Amino acid sequence: MRCATAIDILQHPAETRVAKNTARICKLCVPQTQIWIGQDPADFAALQAELAAETRVVWVLYPSDLAQPFGELIAAVQPQVGVRLLLLDATWKKAYKMWQLNPWLDKLPKANLSHLESNYRIRKSPKSHYLSTLEALAYSLAALEPELDTQPLFRAFHAMQGHFQVRDVRRAPAATGLDAPAD
Repeated sequence: MRCATAIDILQHPAETRVAKNTARICKLCVPQTQIWIGQDPADFAALQAELAAETRVVWVLYPSDLAQPFGELIAAVQPQVGVRLLLLDATWKKAYKMWQLNPWLDKLPKANLSHLESNYRIRKSPKSHYLSTLEALAYSLAALEPELDTQPLFRAFHAMQGHFQVRDVRRAPAATGLDAPAD
């Protein structure tokens, strides 16, 4: 997939070792995706320097209390300007810590997709509208670039989930067929 939107994923270092992380799938499906690994502001200094010279609109996709609905931000943007999206990729607890450690993110316009419900079933999230990195990217691209076919992202996402669900079933203890003793 090629898209006009610039994509940056800020990935927690621990997430690089997690087989179920969706940033990897984002990069495979949308090759121009930039993945920045780190946690502290110093880890993202090169990204911050790029953003200082950025001519496109920059939005952080994060469900903060001050985030605006994604559709409202799209309506306010001139199509010829272009958009650069920043997404955090980590467990929700670690993403919150990254958010707290990087106050420069809070200075950028924030967008949320809280009207959507996640289909990510193999990892836990504190709220049903907290999306995986891949879901947030796919829904955002579909809204920003309606002509873009985002189905490759969703197909890869569902295939990955199916793989892990089958694997987890295989690892479950086998049923013995014996009933518990009666009292």
